[in-house]
Amino acid sequence: MSEIVVVGAGPAGLVAALLLGADGHQVTVLERDQARSGGLHRAWELWQRPGVSQFRMPHLLEPAGWRILRTHLPDVVTQLRHAGAAAVNRSGGTWRVPSDTGRWPDGDFDTVAVRRPVLEAALAAVAQETPGVSLRQGAGVAGLVADRTTEGRALRIRGVVTPQGDSVHADLVIDATGRHGQVSRMLREHGVTIAEERASAGFAFHARHFAGPMPGQSAWEVRHHDSLSTMVLPGDVGTWSVVLAAPDHDHQLRGLRHNDVWQGAAALFPHVAAWAEGIPISDVLTMKADRSSRRSLMADGRPVATGLLAIGDAWASTNPLFVRGLSMAFEHAVVLRNTVRAAAVDDAEQVALRFHEAVQITLAPVYERLTGWDRHRLALLDGMRQGRPRDGSPNGAGVGASARYVTPDADTAGLVAPGPSRAELLAAMA
Repeated sequence: MSEIVVVGAGPAGLVAALLLGADGHQVTVLERDQARSGGLHRAWELWQRPGVSQFRMPHLLEPAGWRILRTHLPDVVTQLRHAGAAAVNRSGGTWRVPSDTGRWPDGDFDTVAVRRPVLEAALAAVAQETPGVSLRQGAGVAGLVADRTTEGRALRIRGVVTPQGDSVHADLVIDATGRHGQVSRMLREHGVTIAEERASAGFAFHARHFAGPMPGQSAWEVRHHDSLSTMVLPGDVGTWSVVLAAPDHDHQLRGLRHNDVWQGAAALFPHVAAWAEGIPISDVLTMKADRSSRRSLMADGRPVATGLLAIGDAWASTNPLFVRGLSMAFEHAVVLRNTVRAAAVDDAEQVALRFHEAVQITLAPVYERLTGWDRHRLALLDGMRQGRPRDGSPNGAGVGASARYVTPDADTAGLVAPGPSRAELLAAMA
């Protein structure tokens, strides 16, 4: 079996480590942020992750991602149930908590609701008890160990270097450092430049978490309006979150970062108002998603470096509006595990080629459709702000739930749900 280093202990890195460890590989996970304080139930209150800007932003695991956990990582499922993850059914673009709370989700449209700190704590707890997996938190990476054994061939990665100058050998290094792709960028120190495409996402997310008695209704997960989009996402132990997502360059809406302004605006949207009347358990949390991006370790059909693969947001980051990130990361980890099974790790070039091909089939189309939707939606909002009439009809978002993914078509960007006019919204924010 191989020695594998995973850099980054977010959901993508931990699921990859657990899947590879289950196959008998020796996996070392290096994470620069410190381990959580307190137990699993205190992760939300006490755990700080300064290296992850979206750590406390709302997340939702799609049924596709939940299926991966319950199929391949039952110990994680047990931890999530112990932590109070809520059974959720997603269908038709809405979510609801099943009335039979004793039922554990196992249908095509079922998943669990859990806040990201709690999910990461559950994954880390299992990783710490898994033979063959070593989780080293508070241990960063400063560089790559690499060589060129044959003239003209791709750079061969042999491990990583810690900030203390120690070398950690690896037959394969996995970059799971998120949207900034720190490990991939370290290739520049060895004279290798990777291709990166960027597409404007251009949204700012203003979110607030709530608790208390839930409104007795299903919630529309995502709805699009004339000036912004709204989201209502469930969480664990009777919590939920409400998100107002506006174009980042719309300066008139930047006041949404303030609690009182946010509350006044949320009250205007029929599908959000009741959910925004809960007991706040956070201030308004704001995160910019100013671009989507995708990196490639390939050039002209060949890898620019071998012995290094990128997964999750280190490969591609998308607009969080459609909450695809966690499930795509989990599927990416499965693709990685299957690639390592099919090709010997010591044949580094073959591993790189097979991995790239599999990702192009499974995940690249999702990225491309999401970025296409972003372009159309931003153009539409710009036009409405400048007084041009919009296209589309007053229907729902056009994006529902499925057993795998539902990715929006670009023409759904013009479909809007009932809500205040821009003038009414700005007046409430004044």
